[in-house]
Parts: sequence; structure tokens; C-alpha cells
Amino acid sequence: MGDASERPSLTVSCPAYNEEEAIETVVADVLNIVPKITDDFEFLIVNDGSTDRTGSILNRLADEHPQIRVIHHPYNLGFAGFALTILNNAKKDCLVGISADGEIPVELFERQYARICEGYDVVVAVRSSKPNYSAYRKLVSYSYNESVRLLFGESFQDAGNCKMYRCSELRKVVPISRSAFMNAELLIKIAKNGGKIGFVPMEQKPRLGGIAKGANWRWIRDSATDLVRVAWQVHSGGWRPS
Repeated sequence: MGDASERPSLTVSCPAYNEEEAIETVVADVLNIVPKITDDFEFLIVNDGSTDRTGSILNRLADEHPQIRVIHHPYNLGFAGFALTILNNAKKDCLVGISADGEIPVELFERQYARICEGYDVVVAVRSSKPNYSAYRKLVSYSYNESVRLLFGESFQDAGNCKMYRCSELRKVVPISRSAFMNAELLIKIAKNGGKIGFVPMEQKPRLGGIAKGANWRWIRDSATDLVRVAWQVHSGGWRPS
């Protein structure tokens, strides 16, 4: 666990796939708010094979702002592809992710960062409500979080939502998930490694553009497969806390 007196540097990360409608607003929010939290930060954006103007917009923004670093995937690699790119390329002490659709308020980072400075290793933002979710997607989200609690004895309340990590804890974990279940796998393994996990409340904002990409049948199938794989690895002794 980190020293509570530290003022860690921060990587803000963002995957973007066909987000030309919203990406400039999200970038502006990050560049306006994050310097009030720490002046030692980078904004790492992964263009995950966008076919609209997202890539060219990001190149222009990176030319204008030295804090922005853009990595372009030649084609869409999906969750595991952009997540591993972010994990492997974040350069700062802490890592937080934001969506390119504007649903996550950047002001949230200040509360998460304060808890990191208190000594937490991960801070999960917990949505009080999910106004952008259909009843079906709320059911999928509930089932996802309950499955983690039942199979691993850990309650993260909102495992798929925005999280701020100390990168020193992230680097102790090698995920096997290749779906969005990686969100939960990282939390499970950090917790079982003795990491201290905290929570802050969050109000979800309306989407600024783009199309919701989670909770379709393929997402559910792949996440369920990874849940079983991770449960087998953890409970069979194939993975042990470090």
C-alpha cells in the first residue's frame, strides 16, 4: 500500500472507437480539470480502429496539447486489445480510465485521487443510479457484480465502472481475461494480494454521442467464459496471491 503522504503522478486513459461526436468535449474536460488535481499527468488515448474522424481529431489534439499521447490500433481490437495497450503504456504512478462518450464526470477524479493519497490502492466509483441503462442492461450489470461476490467472496459494488489504481499494484497482476471481465479480475486479484480498495459515489452523465458497446450477447458470453476461467485459476491454485 502506498504512503499516504505521497502526491502521485497520474495517467488518465481513454479508449475511443468511433467517438467523433464526443471526444473533443471529453478531452477538454480532462485538460481543464486534471491539472487542478496534479500537474504531473498524461492523457493516454487509444484509438481502437475507428472508421470515422476520431483518429484525425485525436492527432490534431495531440499536436496542440503535449499532455496527450495517442496510440492508434490499425483495426478494432475490442476490450482486451485497448485495455492491454493502456496497461502496458501507462507511465505514471496511478491510472484512471474514462469513457469517450462523456458518461463519466471528470470531477470524480479529485475524490478518487484524494482516497489514493489516503493510502488506498484502488478506488472504485459506484453509480447511485444508471440512467443511461435499459432494464436489461441493469440486470446484466447486477448479475455481473453478484457473480463476483458469490464466486470470489468480494464485493466491489460497481466493478465495471471507473476505477483509479496505483500502478504498482496493477503490475503485480497478469490478467487472463480477454473480455470486459478483466475489470473484475484485476480487482479480485489486487484484493487477494492484500490491496486496499476504497469507494466513492458517482452520478452518471448522459452520453454525448457514440453507441453503447457493452452487454450485447457476445459481451455476455465472453465475460461469462472469463469468469469461469478466472474462478478455476483462483480456486484450483493455478494463481496464488503474491
